[in-house]
Amino acid sequence: MTAEQKAEWGEDFNAIKDVDGFIRIQDLIVLFQQKGSNPTPSDEEDFRKMVDKDEDGKINLEEYMMLRQGALDMRFTQVDPTNDLIDALKEFDTNGDGTISKDELRGLLSGYDDKELEDLISAADQNGDGKLSISELAALMTAMNG
Repeated sequence: MTAEQKAEWGEDFNAIKDVDGFIRIQDLIVLFQQKGSNPTPSDEEDFRKMVDKDEDGKINLEEYMMLRQGALDMRFTQVDPTNDLIDALKEFDTNGDGTISKDELRGLLSGYDDKELEDLISAADQNGDGKLSISELAALMTAMNG
C-alpha cells in the first residue's frame, strides 16, 4: 500500500469509526458503496472472514487497512444495476446524441400516448431541454419500477 493510500484509508476509517474506535461491517458496506462498489451479503461475509480475525464484529484500523488492501483486488459479485440500465437504454438513443427524444421514448414505452410521454419527459427532464439524457431516463425507469 502506498503512503497516499494509507493516508486516504486512515481518513476514511476515522470518518466512520464509532466512538470506541472501531467500525462495523455494515459501515464498511456503506463506504464501499460511496466509493462506487456494490458489495453483496456474500461479499460482507467474505470481509468478515478476511478481516475480523477475532470475530468480534468490530474492525480496528489495522484490520481496516488489510481489508482495503484486499479490496483492491476483489471483484464484487453484484454490479450496480443502474450502469446496466444505462447501457441498455443507449440502444434507444437511435440518433446517438446522448439523449432520448419523445419519438425514441415511444419505442421504449409502447402504449403511451403523446401527452403521457410529454408528461414523463417533463417530470424527469432535469435540465429542461425537452429531452432525457440517458441518466435522466435511467432515474425515471428506476423510479417507475419501484
